[in-house]
Amino acid sequence: MTKTSILFVCMGNICRSPTAEGVFRVRAEKAGMADALHIDSAGTHAYHVGHAPDTRSSEFAAKRGYDLSAQRARQVEFADFAAFDRIYAMDHENMARLSAACPPEHRHKLGLFMQFASNSASDVVPDPYYGDGNGFDLVLDYIEDASDGLLQALGTRVRVGKNGFELEGRSIASVGELTGLLSTRGVRSIEIEFVDEGEYELVGKLIFGCQRAGIKVNVAPRPAP
Repeated sequence: MTKTSILFVCMGNICRSPTAEGVFRVRAEKAGMADALHIDSAGTHAYHVGHAPDTRSSEFAAKRGYDLSAQRARQVEFADFAAFDRIYAMDHENMARLSAACPPEHRHKLGLFMQFASNSASDVVPDPYYGDGNGFDLVLDYIEDASDGLLQALGTRVRVGKNGFELEGRSIASVGELTGLLSTRGVRSIEIEFVDEGEYELVGKLIFGCQRAGIKVNVAPRPAP
């Protein structure tokens, strides 16, 4: 089985990204998707290489059933850009650092983790390091939300081509039919994959229809031309 490899990235890899790794791993196991995924985390800086996660991160995660004790901080390596299929930053600063270091042919793999959140207004996971316990709880709230959205998106991929849409091998001609089916299933986030390049007008209609139905749309990473 070919696994989808996912790397979560923050600054020092002791608070946010190890929490994302731990939470996403547990959520993936519960969703029956763990065998199809390779999950890891790293930091853009080398401040804490070899260290265990921040004790506060571990303690607050443990209260919700997530064990971070086996993790050790590491810095993002150049080889990671080729090795991972998806690389998700916790905030804009770390996204910028990743973009600056990433070879052009792999930049399509980069994104903000919070793009998959449905119940959180923020587009970033805030750094809790200098705050109190409430910050670590908030980080968990955001990461749980984004993790569920990412898993759902990984499990719900819509293919877009000249003949319309395809979902799980089923051909669907109209946006209304597709969004109706997704809403009936309770799907709140999908990924779209281009079968034929140039179908941007159809994708635009799909995005508009999904927005009206309250469904988030993410474009599946694909190799740069």
